[in-house]
Amino acid sequence: MFSLPYFLPGNDMSFLAIPTIGAAAFLIYLGLQLTSSASHLRFAVISESDGEFAAALDQIRKYLFISSLAYLGSLIIILTLVIIASALGVGFEELLKNEPGPVSI
Repeated sequence: MFSLPYFLPGNDMSFLAIPTIGAAAFLIYLGLQLTSSASHLRFAVISESDGEFAAALDQIRKYLFISSLAYLGSLIIILTLVIIASALGVGFEELLKNEPGPVSI
């Protein structure tokens, strides 16, 4: 609900709405995986069922795999941004040396 005002007309930050909704959906999906795994574990303890315990471990494995892919993806994005910023930072430094005052457009 927090990203809904970004869709209103005349808002300059509407480009943030789609990634916000996507990230929320991703986190909700991960939460559903853990909640389902917890219910399978609870049922496995009560009924002493090996099948339910295996299903719970499978869902925990799926959660850990998806979250590790998300962490690796965000690490790659951050490293790419750092490399681009360091490559372009040299050019910005040269611009600032030539102009002692504020840059007018």
